Parts: sequence; structure tokens; C-alpha cells
Amino acid sequence: MLNLAIILVTCSVAYTSAYIENGNDKKCEIFLPLIDLLKDHFQVVAMEVDGFVLGTHTRFTSVDDQARKVIEYINKNHGGSICCAYGLSLGGKILSRVLERDEVKIEHSILDECKKVYPFGGTRAVLDGYKSVYTTELKYIPEGLDIHYWHGTQESFVAKPQAKHLKSLCPDVKVEVFKKMNHGQLLIDYPEEIAKRIIIYGEED
Repeated sequence: MLNLAIILVTCSVAYTSAYIENGNDKKCEIFLPLIDLLKDHFQVVAMEVDGFVLGTHTRFTSVDDQARKVIEYINKNHGGSICCAYGLSLGGKILSRVLERDEVKIEHSILDECKKVYPFGGTRAVLDGYKSVYTTELKYIPEGLDIHYWHGTQESFVAKPQAKHLKSLCPDVKVEVFKKMNHGQLLIDYPEEIAKRIIIYGEED
């Protein structure tokens, strides 16, 4: 039986241009509303990415190293299996690498536009992040996984090639496009929509 836990792979200050355009330019944690909506249904764990942690000076290493930390945490604290994982942007890229390594069991995975990294994490972290993202190619996805790839219509120029590549590796990947949404905007403006879907996934298990 799977541990009813959800891992959120977060980039604390990657709050995206959509967030600024909506009149809020504070560097606040955009995952907090989602966590609040999920906490009565799951044990929620938010794993921050090195180099993007608010108020803490850390160095982003690589997608592989961050994936290793997620895997080690799941193995140590959840017996190697969890109900769901959600990764936004760079967090999604890290989550895709966790899936590729196939060392833990994640029943449901959500990759929310998992390629692009926006330059709000500090210059060094952004440069390291870009380098690692664009030199770490996803080459394998295990069969039998429930994987969802989300993106907005306003980021389709970046997201469509990623969706196509995922489909080539795993034809069962479920691609969903959200109208008039930009990068990260679904999480910012409609966390209840994400929470509703995740809760439904949890009820399926």
C-alpha cells in the first residue's frame, strides 16, 4: 500500500512574470496556498531546490544531484513509495529525472511545464540551472506510470516540444493544456484547481 504523501519539488523564488503582472512583486512562497489546500488530505512535503531557497545561500549543483536528494528522502522517510509528486518548472525537470532513474515508486506525477527556468533565483543559480536543464536530456521513462504534463497556451512554444518528447518516451503520458495560462500561472491563480486534481488522484489509490 502506498504512503499517502505528496512531494512538491519547489523553486521558492521562481514566481514568474505572470505573478509580477498581477500586481504582486514580493518574493513569497507561491506553493503555500496549495500546501494549505492539501494538508488535510496528505502528508505534504515541500522539497526546496538548492540555489532557490529564500533567505538561504545555497548553490544549485545539477538536476541529477537534486533528483538524488528527492529519491533519498522518499526512500528514507516513506519506504520508497509515495502517492503523488508535483514539480513546477525546474522542479518538474528534477521530478522527470527522478522518474527516469526508477529507484522509487510514485503513483501519480505532475510535470508542470518542466523545462523552462525563469531568472528569479539569483544570477548564479539561474546560470547553473539553465546549464543543467539544457544538458540533461530525458532518455527513458518506465512503463506503467501515471504521468501528467501540464502547460499553458501562452508557453506552448516551449512546452509543445517537451510534451512531444515525453510522448515519444511514454505514449501514456497525459498532456493537458490550460487556456490563457502562462508559466506557473495555474499554481499562482488557481491552486484550488491543482489541489482538486491531486486529491482525486489520491482517492484512486
